[in-house]
Amino acid sequence: MKSLQTAHGIDFVSNNTSQAEHVFEKTFTGDVLDIAQLTDATYDLVMSNEVFQYIPPQNWGSFFSNHASILKDRGYFLLTVPNLSSIYRLIFRPQKDLFPFDFNAYDILTLARKSSFEVVAFCGIDPLYNIYLSAPLVVKRLLSFEYSFLLQKK
Repeated sequence: MKSLQTAHGIDFVSNNTSQAEHVFEKTFTGDVLDIAQLTDATYDLVMSNEVFQYIPPQNWGSFFSNHASILKDRGYFLLTVPNLSSIYRLIFRPQKDLFPFDFNAYDILTLARKSSFEVVAFCGIDPLYNIYLSAPLVVKRLLSFEYSFLLQKK
């Protein structure tokens, strides 16, 4: 198992990247859609946490292809997104305008495959974890509050 040797970070807000400079070896301020232009490095692992839901649908393909372009062959892409169709979200957080763009797990998986990623793992995170553990897969998809996808570049 490899340990983390070097970490870089990106954020759209310059104040966030300046605060993160003490944690990351290198930080970039800019649009995640320009990630390939921000770095000439290639990475073993790229993580995107709670970003995709803010990407306009016409840029989804670029989002995935740009992340693939900065990964080494067989590198990993860990993506977390909200499950917009979870029962929890529909009942307890029904704000329709909470996230600007609508998507589902199928959209993510389709885009990942088009960008030469294979799915290594897919799971949901649910506040009712004990119920979630014993539920059938179809119920897990409804209950999951968040989705995590571990993708590997082919």
